[in-house]
Amino acid sequence: MGFMDNIKAGVKNVASKTGEVAETTGLKGRISNLEYETDKIYKELGTAYYNKADDFEAVSKELCDRIRSNLEQIEKWRAEIDKNKSEGKAEREANRQAAKESDKVDEKGSVEKIDLN
Repeated sequence: MGFMDNIKAGVKNVASKTGEVAETTGLKGRISNLEYETDKIYKELGTAYYNKADDFEAVSKELCDRIRSNLEQIEKWRAEIDKNKSEGKAEREANRQAAKESDKVDEKGSVEKIDLN
């Protein structure tokens, strides 16, 4: 029975890691797009300053608000990536521990151990 529990734990861990990687990749793509957009806003701000726009104060406030908003969103997504990684790691460790518990002793008193780390 321990062998099958180890196989099940391994399959669960692969599924967990696959889901984590998919979520992380999606969030990293969003972050990259938002960073690109933010760079464009910085350029707009510099151009407005250089051209001494008549309404620079209003333009700069709007652009700075957009930059600030983007940077806040990027930080939220990075925190979400970190959270997903730590939750995934904890889940996989719990699966390993559950499999180890079932490895302790079978009905005949013999110990069966397979480590799938």
